[in-house]
Amino acid sequence: MFRANRQKHCPMELRGAIVGQHLAGRTYDEISQSLKVSIKTVKRWVNRQRNEKHLNRRKQPGQKRKLDAAQRAELVKRINDAPFQNAAIVGREYGVNKNTIKKVWNDSGVKHRIAAKKPKLTPAQEEDRMGYALENLTRDWSN
Repeated sequence: MFRANRQKHCPMELRGAIVGQHLAGRTYDEISQSLKVSIKTVKRWVNRQRNEKHLNRRKQPGQKRKLDAAQRAELVKRINDAPFQNAAIVGREYGVNKNTIKKVWNDSGVKHRIAAKKPKLTPAQEEDRMGYALENLTRDWSN
C-alpha cells in the first residue's frame, strides 16, 4: 500500500510512527496499512532503527556544489550584461574550472557567445582606407 501523496523522502514523524508501532507489537502489514506506506518502507525504517540505532537519512552521494546560489546568480547576471566573456578567465576569478562556469550558464538558459573572428588588414588595405577617409572628409553623406 502506497501513500496517496507520494513524497521523495519519508518524514521523520512517519519514521518514528513506524518504529513506535513496531515496538508496540504490530506486524509490518498492519503498520503498512494503517500508515499508508509500503511494506518495504516499514522494513527499511525498522531495520535501520534495529541495526544503526537511528532514523536519520543516509548521506547522499556526490560532490558538493563549488558555487553557492548567490555566486551562481552573480554569474548569470554577469553573462547577461556582457555576453562575450571567456569561461576560463571567469573560472579563474571564481577559483573553479571553466566547465563549472559553462554548466551554470547552460543551466540558467543563457547562451554563451563567441565573438566572430575579424580579418586583419594588411598595411596596404589600411593605407587605402585612410586615403578614402581623408578624401571624403568634407563630403555630405546625407541622401
